[in-house]
Amino acid sequence: MSSTVPPPSRVLCLYYGFLLLTTALSHGLPYPLFGVMLTGHAATGALALDCLLLIHIIVGVARAQRLTWYLLLGYNAVNLLSLLVTLAVLTPGELDPLLGDAVPSPSFYTGVSLAVIAMLVATAYAVRVRHRFHNTNPYLL
Repeated sequence: MSSTVPPPSRVLCLYYGFLLLTTALSHGLPYPLFGVMLTGHAATGALALDCLLLIHIIVGVARAQRLTWYLLLGYNAVNLLSLLVTLAVLTPGELDPLLGDAVPSPSFYTGVSLAVIAMLVATAYAVRVRHRFHNTNPYLL
Protein backbone atom coordinates (compact mmCIF):
# COMPACT_ATOMS: atom_id res chain seq x y z
CA MET A 1 0.00 0.00 0.00
CA SER A 2 1.51 3.33 -1.05
CA SER A 3 1.31 6.52 0.92
CA THR A 4 -0.55 9.11 -1.15
CA VAL A 5 -1.61 12.65 -0.53
CA PRO A 6 -5.37 12.91 0.04
CA PRO A 7 -7.42 14.54 -2.72
CA PRO A 8 -8.22 18.24 -2.46
CA SER A 9 -11.26 19.32 -0.56
CA ARG A 10 -14.72 18.84 -2.05
CA VAL A 11 -15.96 21.32 0.53
CA LEU A 12 -13.84 24.07 -1.07
CA CYS A 13 -15.17 23.11 -4.52
CA LEU A 14 -18.75 23.34 -3.21
CA TYR A 15 -18.11 26.67 -1.47
CA TYR A 16 -16.57 28.28 -4.55
CA GLY A 17 -19.28 26.70 -6.71
CA PHE A 18 -21.85 28.41 -4.51
CA LEU A 19 -19.96 31.70 -4.87
CA LEU A 20 -19.91 31.22 -8.64
CA LEU A 21 -23.67 30.63 -8.71
CA THR A 22 -24.50 33.64 -6.56
CA THR A 23 -22.07 35.85 -8.47
CA ALA A 24 -23.46 34.81 -11.85
CA LEU A 25 -27.03 35.41 -10.63
CA SER A 26 -26.13 39.02 -9.86
CA HIS A 27 -25.78 39.78 -13.58
CA GLY A 28 -27.45 43.09 -14.39
CA LEU A 29 -26.99 44.52 -10.91
CA PRO A 30 -24.37 47.10 -9.94
CA TYR A 31 -21.05 45.51 -8.95
CA PRO A 32 -19.51 46.92 -5.76
CA LEU A 33 -15.72 47.14 -5.92
CA PHE A 34 -13.58 48.96 -3.34
CA GLY A 35 -16.26 51.49 -2.50
CA VAL A 36 -17.40 52.17 -6.08
CA MET A 37 -20.65 50.87 -7.56
CA LEU A 38 -19.76 49.76 -11.10
CA THR A 39 -22.64 49.82 -13.58
CA GLY A 40 -23.13 48.96 -17.23
CA HIS A 41 -20.20 47.49 -19.14
CA ALA A 42 -17.81 47.96 -16.21
CA ALA A 43 -20.08 45.88 -13.95
CA THR A 44 -20.47 43.23 -16.64
CA GLY A 45 -16.70 43.05 -17.14
CA ALA A 46 -16.00 42.82 -13.41
CA LEU A 47 -18.68 40.14 -13.05
CA ALA A 48 -17.23 38.14 -15.96
CA LEU A 49 -13.72 38.35 -14.50
CA ASP A 50 -15.04 37.31 -11.08
CA CYS A 51 -16.83 34.30 -12.60
CA LEU A 52 -13.75 33.27 -14.61
CA LEU A 53 -11.60 33.43 -11.48
CA LEU A 54 -14.13 31.31 -9.59
CA ILE A 55 -14.22 28.72 -12.39
CA HIS A 56 -10.42 28.57 -12.31
CA ILE A 57 -10.46 28.16 -8.54
CA ILE A 58 -13.03 25.33 -8.68
CA VAL A 59 -11.18 23.41 -11.40
CA GLY A 60 -7.80 24.10 -9.80
CA VAL A 61 -8.96 22.88 -6.39
CA ALA A 62 -10.36 19.74 -8.02
CA ARG A 63 -6.97 19.18 -9.69
CA ALA A 64 -4.96 20.00 -6.55
CA GLN A 65 -2.99 22.80 -8.19
CA ARG A 66 -0.53 24.70 -6.01
CA LEU A 67 -1.00 27.84 -8.16
CA THR A 68 -4.75 27.71 -7.47
CA TRP A 69 -4.06 27.66 -3.75
CA TYR A 70 -2.29 31.01 -4.08
CA LEU A 71 -5.05 32.32 -6.36
CA LEU A 72 -7.66 31.25 -3.81
CA LEU A 73 -5.88 33.12 -1.01
CA GLY A 74 -5.48 36.23 -3.18
CA TYR A 75 -9.11 36.08 -4.34
CA ASN A 76 -10.34 35.85 -0.75
CA ALA A 77 -8.08 38.70 0.41
CA VAL A 78 -9.18 41.02 -2.42
CA ASN A 79 -12.87 40.21 -1.91
CA LEU A 80 -12.73 40.73 1.84
CA LEU A 81 -10.81 43.99 1.50
CA SER A 82 -13.18 45.23 -1.22
CA LEU A 83 -16.21 44.37 0.92
CA LEU A 84 -14.82 46.15 3.97
CA VAL A 85 -13.90 49.25 1.95
CA THR A 86 -17.32 49.26 0.27
CA LEU A 87 -19.12 49.02 3.61
CA ALA A 88 -16.92 51.74 5.11
CA VAL A 89 -17.24 54.17 2.17
CA LEU A 90 -20.82 53.73 0.91
CA THR A 91 -23.84 54.73 2.93
CA PRO A 92 -26.89 52.46 3.15
CA GLY A 93 -28.65 54.81 0.71
CA GLU A 94 -25.89 54.32 -1.86
CA LEU A 95 -26.29 50.56 -1.51
CA ASP A 96 -30.00 50.74 -2.44
CA PRO A 97 -29.42 49.98 -6.15
CA LEU A 98 -27.74 46.76 -5.09
CA LEU A 99 -30.16 45.85 -2.31
CA GLY A 100 -33.50 47.00 -3.58
CA ASP A 101 -36.29 48.23 -1.33
CA ALA A 102 -37.25 44.80 0.02
CA VAL A 103 -34.06 44.19 2.00
CA PRO A 104 -33.88 45.83 5.41
CA SER A 105 -30.48 47.04 6.60
CA PRO A 106 -30.16 44.73 9.64
CA SER A 107 -30.72 41.66 7.42
CA PHE A 108 -28.19 42.93 4.91
CA TYR A 109 -25.50 43.44 7.54
CA THR A 110 -26.24 40.04 9.08
CA GLY A 111 -25.86 38.44 5.65
CA VAL A 112 -22.64 40.31 4.99
CA SER A 113 -21.28 39.24 8.38
CA LEU A 114 -22.10 35.60 7.63
CA ALA A 115 -20.46 35.87 4.21
CA VAL A 116 -17.30 37.34 5.76
CA ILE A 117 -17.20 34.57 8.37
CA ALA A 118 -17.72 31.91 5.68
CA MET A 119 -14.87 33.33 3.57
CA LEU A 120 -12.58 33.53 6.60
CA VAL A 121 -13.39 29.90 7.48
CA ALA A 122 -12.78 28.83 3.86
CA THR A 123 -9.44 30.66 3.90
CA ALA A 124 -8.40 29.09 7.19
CA TYR A 125 -9.42 25.66 5.92
CA ALA A 126 -7.48 26.17 2.67
CA VAL A 127 -4.40 27.09 4.70
CA ARG A 128 -4.90 24.00 6.84
CA VAL A 129 -5.11 21.65 3.82
CA ARG A 130 -2.42 23.37 1.72
CA HIS A 131 -0.44 20.12 1.59
CA ARG A 132 -3.21 18.66 -0.57
CA PHE A 133 -2.41 21.17 -3.32
CA HIS A 134 0.50 19.17 -4.67
CA ASN A 135 0.09 19.57 -8.45
CA THR A 136 2.77 22.02 -9.66
CA ASN A 137 1.52 22.09 -13.26
CA PRO A 138 0.41 25.71 -13.95
CA TYR A 139 -2.18 24.60 -16.54
CA LEU A 140 -5.65 23.26 -15.82
CA LEU A 141 -4.97 19.93 -17.53
